[in-house]
Amino acid sequence: MMSPYQSNRPATREKRREYMDRCAALGMRVHYQLLAVAGGGGVYGARGSDAQEEALRQEVRAFRDHPALLAWYISDEPTGHGTGPEKLARIRRIIHEEDPYHPVTVVFMRPSRARAYADGLDVVMVDPYPIPVRPPTSAGNAVARVFRDLAPEKTVWMVPQCFGGNEHWTREPTAREMRLMGYLGIVEGARGLQHFIRHGLQGFPKSPTLWAECSRMALEINQAIPYIASHEAAPAISTAPETIRAAAWRDRGRVLVIAVNTLNQPQKLTLTLDGVFSGTPARVLYEQRTAPIRPRYPAPPPKKGLLSRLRFWQEDRPAPVPVGITMTDTIDAFGVRFYRFAVGEDSAPKYSFHPNNLIVDPSFEREHFPGIPEATYAKVGAGRGATYFLDARVALDGRHALRLITPAAGQGVAIQPFKPRVRAGDAYQFSLWAKAAPGPPQRLSLRAGTKATTVTLTDQWQRFTLACVAPKARNRKLFLQFRLETAGTAWVDALECIHLAPLVSTSGGGNQPF
Repeated sequence: MMSPYQSNRPATREKRREYMDRCAALGMRVHYQLLAVAGGGGVYGARGSDAQEEALRQEVRAFRDHPALLAWYISDEPTGHGTGPEKLARIRRIIHEEDPYHPVTVVFMRPSRARAYADGLDVVMVDPYPIPVRPPTSAGNAVARVFRDLAPEKTVWMVPQCFGGNEHWTREPTAREMRLMGYLGIVEGARGLQHFIRHGLQGFPKSPTLWAECSRMALEINQAIPYIASHEAAPAISTAPETIRAAAWRDRGRVLVIAVNTLNQPQKLTLTLDGVFSGTPARVLYEQRTAPIRPRYPAPPPKKGLLSRLRFWQEDRPAPVPVGITMTDTIDAFGVRFYRFAVGEDSAPKYSFHPNNLIVDPSFEREHFPGIPEATYAKVGAGRGATYFLDARVALDGRHALRLITPAAGQGVAIQPFKPRVRAGDAYQFSLWAKAAPGPPQRLSLRAGTKATTVTLTDQWQRFTLACVAPKARNRKLFLQFRLETAGTAWVDALECIHLAPLVSTSGGGNQPF
C-alpha cells in the first residue's frame, strides 16, 4: 500500500491516475490523500467554501471506482492545525454520499483527542514518532489508547516512524526499534501499519537495514493474517514478566502467539494460554526450532491449618485436570517471537497427492522464512514489477498458495520448481492447480522438459497437466516451469510430477515421441 502526499488540483489529475493505474497493475492499493480538498487544508484559497466542497466531490468521483483505491485520507493531525470534529464529520458525510464503499481515515498525533473525532472517520490512525526522545514502547501505548477509546466501532491503524536525522528527531529508529514499535502496535490492536517516510531510495530512511526490516515485517504479518482476522475466539494469554507483551489468535486447529520484549535486554519468558491444550512443543516460526510446553493445572488450595491440608490430600478425588498450557523460552533484547501451537485437528483444506509425487514442497507449506516459496528458482520478468509471494488467505491444499502478479503481458516471473531426478526416455506428467482473480481471461504457461503449453485460467481452481518424455540431461533432472503470461493475478497450488512409464512401441521402433 502507498499513500503519497500530493496535490489534488484538477490540472494534475491525469498524473494521479497514471500512478493509480501503475499501482493497480502491481497489485498495490492506494490510501488516497484528499488533504487539500478536505480536512488537511484549503483548496486554492477557498477553504471551507462551496468551491472546496465541489472540488472534493470531483476528486472522489474521479477515483471512487478505481481498482487501486483502498481508503480516503482526509486529515493529518487535525488537532495540530485547528480542524474541529464537526468539519471532519461533514467531510466524511460528503465522501460517503459520493462513495459509501471505501472508508475514511484520519491520523492523530494526540491519541487522547481521537475519541472526539469519531463521527469524522471510519479508520483511526495514530502516528507516534518517539525516537530518540521517548522510548519505543510509547508507540504501542498510543495504539492501546485509541484502541481502548474507539474499537471495535472503528478500525485502528498505526503509522510507525521510519525517518529521522533532522527537525525534532536527531536520528531515525534502528531496525530493532522499528520491529518493536510495529509489533507492539499489532499486539495492542492495530490492524494496519503505514510506515511514514520522507523520501525513498535511501533518502529517509537512510538505512537500508531499517527499510529491510519493514519489508521483513510485511512478509511476516501477511502470513499471520488468517489468525489475526480469524472469527474464532482468541485464547486468554498472560506473560511473565510483565515487560513482555503478547497476543494470541486461533485459526483452524492452531494458535499463533506474537510476543514482544519491551526491554533492551534478553529475558526469560513464561507464556500461559488458558483453555488451550497441546501435546507437541510450540514451533518458533522462522527459527527452525521448538519451545517446550507443559500442562497448566488449577492453583492448589489456599493455605490453611496442617490438619485441613492433610484432609484435603487424603480425600478420594480424581486427578487434577489441566486448564491450559505453559511455555518457556528466552527472548532477545527488544525481541519479537512467533510461536505456533497445534491445539486440535488441522482443518485447513487437504489435497490427495499421488504417493509418488516427485515435487519438493508441492503446496508451498515449508516455512523456514516468511512469504517466499522455498524449493524453486524464480526468473524475474522484464518489467521488474512482477511479484510472487505465498498467500496465506488462499489455498487448495494446506495454508498457502503461490500468488503471481504480472503488471503487463510478457513481464511475469517464471517459477521453476526444484528439478526432480528422472530417467531419460521415460514419460512423466507435470500438473498443477491454478485460478485467476475475477476479470479478463488470463493465461498461464507450463513447461516440462522440451514440452510447453499455455492454458486459460478462470476464477475457480482447475487442474492442468503436461506430459513429456524426459530428455537426456547430465544431472538426470527434469526442467519444470510455469509463468503468468498475461497482466493480472493468479494463484498456483498442489504441484505434482509423476513417473508415468517407460514408453515402449508396439511397432518395434523403440521409444516413440510422446
